[in-house]
Amino acid sequence: MTMPPEPGQRVTGHPGGEPEDAGHDGSGADIGGYAMPAPRPAKSRLLQDGRDMFWSMAPLVLACVVLAGLLGMCSFAPTGPGPGPPPDYDAPAALQADADALRIPIRVPELPDGWRANSGSRNGVEGGRTDPVTGQPVRAVSSTVGYLAPSGLYLSLTQSNADEDKLVESLGPGLVPTGTEDVDGVTWIVYQGGERDGRAAEPVWTAQVRGPSGPAQLALTGAAGTDEYRTLAAATQTQSPLPVR
Repeated sequence: MTMPPEPGQRVTGHPGGEPEDAGHDGSGADIGGYAMPAPRPAKSRLLQDGRDMFWSMAPLVLACVVLAGLLGMCSFAPTGPGPGPPPDYDAPAALQADADALRIPIRVPELPDGWRANSGSRNGVEGGRTDPVTGQPVRAVSSTVGYLAPSGLYLSLTQSNADEDKLVESLGPGLVPTGTEDVDGVTWIVYQGGERDGRAAEPVWTAQVRGPSGPAQLALTGAAGTDEYRTLAAATQTQSPLPVR
């Protein structure tokens, strides 16, 4: 027995057939009187095929290849940078600036070919000199320039208004006078002994030289040999102090 359709319900197909809307929730499309299934929801990105994964990974792979190429142009040196040319240092200009700033007699060594200045600094020595008026210890100052001898060994020249013992102590604690060296009529006192960083301290040669602007205490120290000490000593003591501007 066929039941009549409810008012408002559309009936297609042959008589006795099931109404079109029966059993559907209204989400399908109606084409030519037939209900069409709705499109399936998009797959999760995690469920897409290998092509999607490839295109997702390609930029990362390319970045790794570029980084590997850049690292291939570098090298790792566990013991530090290799030997290279020493830095240039304008010793005459630096010493003139020190003379102007510190207001003490400073000389520019006249060194033979093969010597190169590579560093410099200014320092203070607390209680480093005795004030001639009060007799009390006051702060001293110093100017230091480092040189590389033709042998490649280092030797520094310090020029100061400090007293001899205070200047030597500032360069290497525990040093004691062990002898003298005569350099063209100037007596240099040689200090040795003591330790620095667990090794024997380098010797210090020191001498006081006088000029029109007053006395100055000079000191040499470094890994260079005796002949190179003598060369730097002679090249310094024969020069006149720079004018203070």
